[in-house]
Amino acid sequence: MTSYSKYWRTNYSKDKAVELAFGLRALRKVAGYLGQNVKSVYWEGMIDSSLKSRSIVIDTKQIQNIYPIAFNTFDIMVGQVLKEGIASIEWTEWVYEKVYNRSDYMSDLLEPYFKAIISASENIYVYEHSKREKIWSLYLLNYIKNETKHNISDPSFEPTPQSLADVWIGKTILNKAYNSLHFYFLLPIGILNKYTVKIQNIVQIKSVGQRRDTRIDIYIKLWNEFAAAILKINNWIVPHSYPNLIFKNQNEQNMDEQNDLDEDQPYSPLDKDIANQVLEEVDQDMADLTNNIIKVVSDPQAGVMPTIFKKGIAKSNTKADMHQVARLKQIFKSQESLIKRVKKRQFKRGTLEGKLDPKRLYRSPINGRVFKLRENKSPDYFWHICIVADASASMTGKEGHNKPWLTAEQVFISLAAAAKGFNNHLDIFSYCEDKKKCVLTKLFHGNTLYSVLPTGQTPSGQAILGAAMLLKKKYKKTMIIHITDGASNCGLRISEAISYCNKNKINLYTIGCGCNFQTKQFLSQYFPPKNLFFMNNINSLAAGIERLFNQTMLVLIK
Repeated sequence: MTSYSKYWRTNYSKDKAVELAFGLRALRKVAGYLGQNVKSVYWEGMIDSSLKSRSIVIDTKQIQNIYPIAFNTFDIMVGQVLKEGIASIEWTEWVYEKVYNRSDYMSDLLEPYFKAIISASENIYVYEHSKREKIWSLYLLNYIKNETKHNISDPSFEPTPQSLADVWIGKTILNKAYNSLHFYFLLPIGILNKYTVKIQNIVQIKSVGQRRDTRIDIYIKLWNEFAAAILKINNWIVPHSYPNLIFKNQNEQNMDEQNDLDEDQPYSPLDKDIANQVLEEVDQDMADLTNNIIKVVSDPQAGVMPTIFKKGIAKSNTKADMHQVARLKQIFKSQESLIKRVKKRQFKRGTLEGKLDPKRLYRSPINGRVFKLRENKSPDYFWHICIVADASASMTGKEGHNKPWLTAEQVFISLAAAAKGFNNHLDIFSYCEDKKKCVLTKLFHGNTLYSVLPTGQTPSGQAILGAAMLLKKKYKKTMIIHITDGASNCGLRISEAISYCNKNKINLYTIGCGCNFQTKQFLSQYFPPKNLFFMNNINSLAAGIERLFNQTMLVLIK
C-alpha cells in the first residue's frame, strides 16, 4: 500500500506519549485544512464518552503499541479524519436524523438496514466530495479498503445489513466484481445501483444547504424503495409470518466468533497519565487569554467573552500579488533609508573624546579633534506591525461573487513577502466568534501564511485587546491595523480595547472595507479621523495599508 502521510508527519518519537502527541497534532492539521466546522480530533480515552458524538475519536488499538506510528497505519487514520471531517462540514448527522424521521418504513427489522445503507450512501457521497482534491480521495480509498476488509461477510450467503452495504460500496468505490452473489442480493443491490449516480452528482451543487437538502430527498426515496424490497425478501424466506430478521447466516456466525476472539484480547484506551501528557504537548500552541483580558478591563461589567488564541494549521493556497509586493517593498526601503539619515545626524564629530572617527584622522596633528560622540541613544525606528483581520461570516461573501476573505489573504501574503528581509516585525491575526468564544488565530508564523474559514459574529473589541496583549514588548513603535467590513456585535466594547492601547502607547488604526452607513457611523464614534480609513471595498485594502504606512512609518521619522 502506497503511503502518503510523510507530508503531514515531520516529527517522530519512539516515546509513546510524545509520538501520540505528534500524531494527534498532524491529524488536527489535516482537519484544519478541511475547515473550521470540523469536529475536534482525539485519541480514544482522551475524552468522556458523552463528548464522543461531538468529536472525531481515533482508536489507538490499530497502532499495536509500535512507535513511531507506521505510515500505512497513519494513512488510514488520516482517511478517518477526512471522512468524518467532510461529514461534519456536509451535515451528515443532520441529514441522517431528517431522513429517519421522514421515512415511511421503520421497524426493529428495518432499523439495522437503515443505519447500514444511509451510512453507505454518505460514504459514497463523501468519497465523491473528496475527489475535489485528488490526495483526499486516495486517503479515503485506503480507509474504506481497510474498513471493508474487517467486515467478515460472504456475499454467497443471504444478505445482512452490513453485507449489503459492503457490496454496494465494493461495486461503487472499490470497483469489485462479485461473481457469486446470493440471489437475495439482486433486488436490493439493483435499487441501490439505480441511485448511485444521483448521489455522486450532488457534489456538483455549489451551496452546502442545497447539497444537504438534495441528499435528504434522494435518501428518502432510496430508503422507501429499498425497505419495501427487504420486506419482500423476508416474506420469501418466512411466508405467512410477520417479517422478522433474516435467518442468522454463516456471515453473522463468523462475525460472532470474531467478536468472541476480540473479547479474549483485553483492550483499554489510553492511560490517563499518557492522555494528559499528550494533551499538554498538543495544546502548548493554544492559550486561553480570558483571565488576562479580565485583569486589564476597567469595567467589571464589560461582558468579557472567553478568548482563545491559537496558531493557524491550514496553509493558505493564495498567491502573492507581485505588484503589491513591489509597492510595499518600496515603502520599507524608504523607511530604511530615512532611518539611516536620522542615525547619521545623531553623531557629533570633531570632539576631544569618544569613538575614533576615521574620517578626521588627518586633523590629528593640528588639534587632536579626531573623535565622534553619539548625542543620544538612537530610538528604535522599526515597527511591530500587527494585522487583526475580521474573519466573521460576512467575510465569506455572497454566492457567485468575489470572496472578501480570499482577497484579504492575498494582501496578507503580499505584505509578508514584502516585509521579508527588513527589520520590522509582522504579525497577522484573524478573529471570529465560534461557539460563543472569541477565537484569535495567528495566521503568519514560520514564514508561512495560514488560512481560516470565516464564521460567526464580530467580537472586534475582544480581538483587538487580545492581540494587543500579545505584542512584543521590545519594540518601542507598535501599531495594530484592524481590518473589518462590519461593526462589532459581541464581546467587549471597542472602547475598552482603545483605552488599553492608549495606556500602552500602541497605535491603533482601523481600515473599513465596504462598510455600510451604519458601520461607518459606529466606527467614527470611537476612532479619530487620522486613525480611521474607509475603502470602497475589500479590493482597495492594499491601497489602504500603503496609505497608512506612508502616514506612519515615513512621516514620523524626524
